[in-house]
Amino acid sequence: MQFKRPTELKRTRIEIIPMIDTVLFMLIFFILASFSMVKFRGINVNLPSANTATSQSAPQITISVNKHKNVFLDGRSLPISDLSKALLHVVANRPGVADQIVTIDADQDVPQGVVVRCIDEAKNAGIGKFVLAVSSGDSSVSE
Repeated sequence: MQFKRPTELKRTRIEIIPMIDTVLFMLIFFILASFSMVKFRGINVNLPSANTATSQSAPQITISVNKHKNVFLDGRSLPISDLSKALLHVVANRPGVADQIVTIDADQDVPQGVVVRCIDEAKNAGIGKFVLAVSSGDSSVSE
């Protein structure tokens, strides 16, 4: 009786190049997906235009004022008299917000006094840096 010779097992290899391709694809996908996750907290207002407008990064706090003089903090409507209290609450719950720049989106038909009152209420909450949002062509950017 003759026994078969055991066949030699091939040594398995892990192909690393397809794995690198897959990881790179996933990395690119997540980077591109994160761009769509940027949440702008303002409301849509008719911004005034400026020729020297420059783009800023996404703000952490946005105060919006529409043409009817309604004030919004991060998209939530509130009376202007409660803005200071609401900002104090936001500053207390978000670490590092007091050092950030606050964007004010005011409709171009809003009187200057309303915008100044919003700035004053924010200063009462301990916020000292502001940016007024303006429109440059089709997109809205901050100056």
